Amino acid sequence: MEEMSQRRTWVLLGLLSLLLLSYYLYEHRYLAQKRSREEAARSLFSIKEAGELELTVKGKRYLLRKGKEGWRIFEPIKAKADEDLLNRMLKRLLEAKKGRVIEEHPRDLSSYGLKEPRATVIVRGEGKEEGVLLGNETPTRMDLYAKRMDEEAVFVLSGEIWYEVNKGLYDLREKSIVAFSPREVKEIEVSLRGKVIRVRKEGEKWKMILPKEVKADRERIEELLQRLAKGRVNRFYDAPGPMEIFGLAPPRILLRIKKGPTLRFGKAEEEGIYAQVEGRKEVVLL
Repeated sequence: MEEMSQRRTWVLLGLLSLLLLSYYLYEHRYLAQKRSREEAARSLFSIKEAGELELTVKGKRYLLRKGKEGWRIFEPIKAKADEDLLNRMLKRLLEAKKGRVIEEHPRDLSSYGLKEPRATVIVRGEGKEEGVLLGNETPTRMDLYAKRMDEEAVFVLSGEIWYEVNKGLYDLREKSIVAFSPREVKEIEVSLRGKVIRVRKEGEKWKMILPKEVKADRERIEELLQRLAKGRVNRFYDAPGPMEIFGLAPPRILLRIKKGPTLRFGKAEEEGIYAQVEGRKEVVLL
């Protein structure tokens, strides 16, 4: 009889343990799901992978799309975008969290600078479109007022987001002169005042071919190639007008990279030198 009583006790203890374990697992899962929902509700955007970005900053609109070759600007002009800047901006936007809610049902958005926002950010991706309005700074000047386009509530948002999106056309553009690998260049030709200089790489050494065959200065040639590859545009002229204005008709210097770009160099100014990549409309100041 005593043995049977002990057996029943162990069975009851086992059932109780199973019940406690089941409750613990349920509670753990419930709390995890609750935390996940709360975290999602705090996220500025639910999109994780953006394919299009529309920015309106201080009244100027920019449309950017991601393609096979990376990010490109489509409006107000068509141009390659600054990949590093766009990836950093989107990372901050898609990871951003909403701060405390200031007003659930605001009557007057103008008091928060949201009737005419300083910036509108629209992200498209994963079949969704989500937008945020950015308004005035809060009294602490550390944050700003913001509002999702599909929600009424006004909340605070880190001021760092404004720093990320406060960009103009120049900021958004790719600013390298030309894209090429200096190590892969095998031949260069420079035309200057009617004279042609051509150099060719043979192994690890450079040799002048024109106007005469002599050993070329390897360090100076490789320094030139590195400067071209790493050089940055200081200013773009997308509707340049007559090329004579920039000293590009004809160019002062013509630099051809075999199986690569051809660059035309014009007048030199205090701020730099005018240049144009052959086949492109825009003139740049380097």
